[in-house]
Amino acid sequence: MEYRFVLAGDPVAHSLSPRMHEAALDSAGLTGEYEAIRCDQNGFAALVGEVRSGSIQGMNVTMPHKGLAHDSCDRLTEQAAHSASVNTMKSEGSVLVGHSTDVVAFEKILSELDLDRPVVLLGSGGSARAALTALAALDGPPTLVWARSRDRVRELQDRFGDDVRPLTSAPHGAIVINCTPLGMHGESLPDGIAESPAALIDLPYGPEETPAVSAGKAAGIAVVDGLQFLAMQAAASFTWWTGVDVEIDTMVRAARNA
Repeated sequence: MEYRFVLAGDPVAHSLSPRMHEAALDSAGLTGEYEAIRCDQNGFAALVGEVRSGSIQGMNVTMPHKGLAHDSCDRLTEQAAHSASVNTMKSEGSVLVGHSTDVVAFEKILSELDLDRPVVLLGSGGSARAALTALAALDGPPTLVWARSRDRVRELQDRFGDDVRPLTSAPHGAIVINCTPLGMHGESLPDGIAESPAALIDLPYGPEETPAVSAGKAAGIAVVDGLQFLAMQAAASFTWWTGVDVEIDTMVRAARNA
């Protein structure tokens, strides 16, 4: 079988997903291709039709089409339903299924950390909802959320209840999860987020380490950077599509060498 996988979004020219998935195909001994496709809503709808028909065996979705992906699915996995976010799609027969491998990645990372500590979450979008879904599945502590809009925090509270609380003061020794773009262009995280954090999951990535990642490594705390997270959710997508496990390090190396 020759696989065809795609990434749908706009923009996608910067994406490292093709390199990572091509490395995964090679490592697994499978034949296929992974293409990043820039598309508008009409183009996305056409790709959804190809997934439903089986001519595309797996599709990743990035901005601005994640909401459309969620609404296009006939069925959602538990992770996608709880997080109200879809970043991965496939067809099972003629049924279009949506999944959130962001949740899978967060569960893997957080399961290896001390969840008796406070958790500070920056952001309120799909990735933040994925983090909260993973924390709920792991019976994690209530999460202190920082967002630019109080209304967005209230929306998260409406979905996740008492597990979400607005950040009012910096806790000591927290696990910090950054689901905002802050750091992608060299920005530091806002003051007052956490004092002496114990661990950092920092989703932004670029040619250089973010200031938060550099500071975390210098402090000797557990750090997962944006490329590592990207590779973890990509590996989960690959396995969901093919049934074949792939070493995450294979994808990380491909991303770092791109």
